[in-house]
Amino acid sequence: MNKDFSELDPLYAIKKEKSDPKGKINKEGLNLIVQLLEFDQRKRVTAVQALTHTYFQPMAAAVSNTLAKIASSKEIASLGSLGVIQS
Repeated sequence: MNKDFSELDPLYAIKKEKSDPKGKINKEGLNLIVQLLEFDQRKRVTAVQALTHTYFQPMAAAVSNTLAKIASSKEIASLGSLGVIQS
C-alpha cells in the first residue's frame, strides 16, 4: 500500500484529468486560484494583490464604466442638489 497523499493537495481535483476545468475557468482565473491556494503564507497573494489580478481587469473596466454613467446621470446630480449626496 503506497499512498502518496496527493488528494491532500488543494489542486488535486483540478489536476485530475477527469476534472479538467476547460470551459469553466480561463487561464487567468486558474492562475489566481493557484496563487490563493499557496500553502506558504509568504508566497501567497494578499487580498489586495488578488483583487488587482488580471482575472478581474475586465470586471473592473465594466464597473468603472457603470460608475461613470451613474455619476453623470441627472438623478445623481439632483440628489446632490437636495443635499442627499455630499462630496
